[in-house]
Amino acid sequence: MNMGQILAGDSSTKTFTLKNTSVFPVKYEIILNGKMPENYNSLASFLCTPEEATILPNNEQIVTVRCQPDISLPYAHLCEMIVRVPTTNESKSLQYDIHCKARVWARQLFIRPTNNEDEPIQGSKDLIVDPFSIPPELGVAQKKEEDSKEEDSPGTETRTINLTFPKFGLEGNEKGSEETVAKNEKGLLVGACDINEEGRTGAGGSFTFREIDSNESSKFFTVTPSSGSAKPGEELAVACVFTPPDVPGDDSENVCVVVGQWVECTYECVLKGGYVPDGQSDEEIVLVKLRGFVVQ
Repeated sequence: MNMGQILAGDSSTKTFTLKNTSVFPVKYEIILNGKMPENYNSLASFLCTPEEATILPNNEQIVTVRCQPDISLPYAHLCEMIVRVPTTNESKSLQYDIHCKARVWARQLFIRPTNNEDEPIQGSKDLIVDPFSIPPELGVAQKKEEDSKEEDSPGTETRTINLTFPKFGLEGNEKGSEETVAKNEKGLLVGACDINEEGRTGAGGSFTFREIDSNESSKFFTVTPSSGSAKPGEELAVACVFTPPDVPGDDSENVCVVVGQWVECTYECVLKGGYVPDGQSDEEIVLVKLRGFVVQ
């Protein structure tokens, strides 16, 4: 059950239905399997209501799942719960798994890869959370060094999204094939979280992509659209396309050694507007690094 994109400190709800098709009343209970991400306020980040009940024969019970995280993480919040139906023989009790996930953001506007395969892999340093850092959603100012002239502001590090395109013309990918064309396009989603709880307001905002440190490799990459705006609950698709030069030679040649190099191009995505925690800038910059292989 995907709870969607959630602003830290806000909530999202979804429902599922339990149906009793037997001729007897059935009692169920929902229990946590494993651990779930902890909140700063010590409340559970995922809740099911009602957690237990008795369903009469040929009746249904609607269960509401509420996700209420107050901490943003560089990976999805995950939770596994079990719907358990006890029986007189405990070893034959019925169990059904419920897998819930949500991505939580410190501010209303966000950018993320379209495909999960472009997210940092498990164990990556990009997923490590510094236990001594102050999360931006708390809106707590950090003291700068004495010789620094910058004003106090919540400590945040620039986030980087890395998109690497498969080697073009190699590994059986022929130029012009639909498969190759698809592999030479990566997707991003720029959106704005809905705000469901009182005390916060945000009407979404705008985004702009601009290249930084333009170089000879820039001509191989494009980002479309380069700007736009997102309303609450909306996600806009952005296409990142890699167009390398033609592979030397023709299909009749058997190439044993391929000479080439990896090229890179970096864009910064400026997210502006929407709800932001107290003390934070109205703008956030996220780096998007595009990387592809060019055969020489």
